Amino acid sequence: MTTAWVDALEPGAPDVVAAWRGIDAGAFLSVRREVRRRAGEGSAERLVGELAVLAEALIAIVDRLSDADLRRPGGEEDWNVAQAVGHDCDARAGLCLAASRAATVR
Repeated sequence: MTTAWVDALEPGAPDVVAAWRGIDAGAFLSVRREVRRRAGEGSAERLVGELAVLAEALIAIVDRLSDADLRRPGGEEDWNVAQAVGHDCDARAGLCLAASRAATVR
């Protein structure tokens, strides 16, 4: 599988890409370890910037796709491309929730 788009995101979102690579490889325990290793003081500020890089990348993708492209199969199971992008947006919100819980030691 080609991951050039992930490689392009890595300089601006290294923590997010590290987690994604673990998920993509099916190494879910490594994702938890990687998130914990990268968490801590100052990590929320760093992740805000990384999530902004991700948001800009998603905006660029959606801007250049036609409605027909957005309806094409893509993502997991029987999702179309638009649903996969929506899932990515939901995942960003989930990262924010996880960060807030981590900040309160929950």
